[in-house]
Amino acid sequence: MGRGNRMKRVLQNALLVVISCLIALLIAEIAIRIVAPRVLIEPLGIVLDEDLIYRLPPNASGAYGKQDGEWFMHVSINSHGLRDREIPYERKPGVFRILALGDSMTFAEGAELDELYLKRLEVRLGKLFPAEVINGAVRGWGPGQQLAFMSKEAYRYHPDITLIAFYSGNDFEDVLHGNLYRVENGEAAHQKASEESSAKYRYYKHQHMIQSLPLYNWMMSNSHLANWLRQIYPHLAIRNIYRRKADQQVNFSRINAAEEERSWVLVKAIYEKLFHMREQTGRLFVILLPTYSEVVKMRSPRIERMIGLCRQWGIPYLDMLSGFREQVEMKNNLDELYFPREGHFAPAGHAWIAQLLEKRLKAEGLLPAENQN
Repeated sequence: MGRGNRMKRVLQNALLVVISCLIALLIAEIAIRIVAPRVLIEPLGIVLDEDLIYRLPPNASGAYGKQDGEWFMHVSINSHGLRDREIPYERKPGVFRILALGDSMTFAEGAELDELYLKRLEVRLGKLFPAEVINGAVRGWGPGQQLAFMSKEAYRYHPDITLIAFYSGNDFEDVLHGNLYRVENGEAAHQKASEESSAKYRYYKHQHMIQSLPLYNWMMSNSHLANWLRQIYPHLAIRNIYRRKADQQVNFSRINAAEEERSWVLVKAIYEKLFHMREQTGRLFVILLPTYSEVVKMRSPRIERMIGLCRQWGIPYLDMLSGFREQVEMKNNLDELYFPREGHFAPAGHAWIAQLLEKRLKAEGLLPAENQN
């Protein structure tokens, strides 16, 4: 009888703890909704891939927004894992095809699909000749992941032009933290991602574990508290959780001078490998995308280095640092081109890039000559 009473008390105490926790969570949820309401999202999720670190799940959809209301976007992923309409690997005869690779600036964070510069370019070219511009960009991907994707799958699209979007804000950091390539005998050599070798893989593996929790999607779509935790989690994770003794100095947003030089060696090797994959990539074209602050300062050492590299190898390019500066001088409002607080391109910025990109492709003679105006 005594044992039964003890068990009953244990169950009562456990129930009391559960009820107390639920009440505390409910109070926290109400407090967040009143004091700091969140934007509810429909999470997209990721698929881990040791060749690419991660990729987007095929046939998925989601919706995201910034807490301050700066933007809200819907995302649909096709069966090949790209943010684009359904496009087969094999192209139709007579269709001119451009494949673009990049990160969130080209993906494009904060914009609907028809607003992004690649789709605007597709519409502009479509008025001249049959054309497809494929959005092969994935948010968070750096040059290493772009090369790995080109080698593993993207070549199957048989593009006439592969457009590589270099973003000066974090592409150097990405090649270090991703660590998908090393320089071996002067060339970029791929290595599979692992928790030991790649800080970026460790981070996204933990993200994937969290996103796989039961009711995760429901909580993100319904709970302000859950979204508040989602927003503070990456800062805690990057700073405190995913470092190993071998890389205690990892900083996902800043690298020191020695790391900058090491990154530059990797970036050069990656772009050189892309340059020599002409049978798979078609003609290579580089678009150089600056940060908001670089347009204000009108200087970007990384873009200057990339311009030198493109000139050295004869790769045609578009310098959007000068392009945005030109637009600012005409309209004197950079905030129309970028989301100023968040840093991605606003719809007007995408429209301006598409206009200058078409003009540059024509000037370089990269479009079908018989159809150019």
